[in-house]
Amino acid sequence: MFYIDNISSEDMHIFAEKEDFLSRASIDYEEIKIEGKDGEDLIEKNYLNVMGEITIYLQTNNLDKLYPLFTGKHILRVEDKETSIYFYDMAETFRYGSNNAFSLGYIRSPFWHIYNDSYVIVSDKVVNDGNVYSRPIIKLTGSPNTDVDLTIAGVRFKYHFDMDDCVTIDCNTMEETYEGISKSKNIEIGFDYPKLKVGDNEIFIHSGKVIIEMKRKDSWL
Repeated sequence: MFYIDNISSEDMHIFAEKEDFLSRASIDYEEIKIEGKDGEDLIEKNYLNVMGEITIYLQTNNLDKLYPLFTGKHILRVEDKETSIYFYDMAETFRYGSNNAFSLGYIRSPFWHIYNDSYVIVSDKVVNDGNVYSRPIIKLTGSPNTDVDLTIAGVRFKYHFDMDDCVTIDCNTMEETYEGISKSKNIEIGFDYPKLKVGDNEIFIHSGKVIIEMKRKDSWL
């Protein structure tokens, strides 16, 4: 069983053939050729999106209700983990025995995260319990008109709290917001945002007082 936007395949009265949503993402490599050296050196870059095709079998004649759930971007959940998925190219329905069916392609994120993830408070370290690096969402809470200087997972940055005492830092999109308002002018950071390796990642507060919370800290392929 799987879920699309928290609606189960059972409640949709469908079942799927080749339900291989859990296939692992492949990694992109850059080849570096050095003059006079045999072969090329390979440098790992980013994980690639997973592309696939699925056939959906309808147990009732409810395609009109299902169409919005299998078009465009949605949240896919399998067991206790979720990811983002994009459905495209839905084919015309066809008969398969006593059922109607349709096929469609999908592109999903390479990473899975805990379903219904919530923030946890961290202090001197944060643990990624997954099997691949993660790009967390970090929430900092301080006092108005103060500064904090900290290092998370080897990335040092500074943040200035203005009249708002809280900020959310999305390390995947590299955006800083408070209640939907951009706070990018308040941060001093380089081109890299914190990326949590599997296992323990150290946190250092060099100056200032701040409460650090994180979610999406665990990531799986």
